[in-house]
Amino acid sequence: MTRLVVLDTELTGLDIHTGDRIIAVGLVEIFNRKITGVEKEWLINPEGRASHPDAAKVHGITDESLKAQPVFKDVAQEILDFIDGDEIVHHCWYDASTDHSVDEDVTNIELVRAGFAAIPHTDWLNIKKWAQQVDPVKNGLDNMLDLYKIDRSSRAQFHGALVDAKLTAEYYLKIAPKFRP
Repeated sequence: MTRLVVLDTELTGLDIHTGDRIIAVGLVEIFNRKITGVEKEWLINPEGRASHPDAAKVHGITDESLKAQPVFKDVAQEILDFIDGDEIVHHCWYDASTDHSVDEDVTNIELVRAGFAAIPHTDWLNIKKWAQQVDPVKNGLDNMLDLYKIDRSSRAQFHGALVDAKLTAEYYLKIAPKFRP
């Protein structure tokens, strides 16, 4: 029996090495190649880091709405408890020179900042790599959802962490048999 956790994050921007922060984490459980319905989303106060206007257009989360939310260190243990050491599936741009994705790096930056250990690279499965094998050019999440005929209307206006984690879970189940028979 295999348990996987699908993760997606939303950020204040994409420059994570100079201070952009996580503002939302979405997690979805897959068990024995089925989405179980066990899921969780956290909105997170980025501790004074404002969202870049371009990022806000994508996720639709306002800086004002995050002020009353907990900071990452206050939800980090809950996130780790949900993951419970299982493999983390995500679909995210990555740096080929390091083989790390933005989701992996920013999650680990936040965990270390909060006093926790980073999640080992070997625990992350970035299915963007699979998507690039399916289509070297059009391998973004929207393209893969369309290719596998998965309704993506839930992300038509904004890309939320939980919405994207759910869609990534559906897409993982469609693409996995090709790469993990």
